[in-house]
Amino acid sequence: MGRSSRYAKRVVSEIIIVYARKASREESSEENCHPFVYDKWIFAHNCKLSIKL
Repeated sequence: MGRSSRYAKRVVSEIIIVYARKASREESSEENCHPFVYDKWIFAHNCKLSIKL
């Protein structure tokens, strides 16, 4: 974990979502990051979505 474990010790929350991975083919951008928020919902997924929100 390295650096991540140092940050985790500072987090105080009832709900925590952590997702970390090495980027594959595409550049990192707001559009291809998750979890993402739509209205009052928070989503995370493990595949490519073909719909536009």
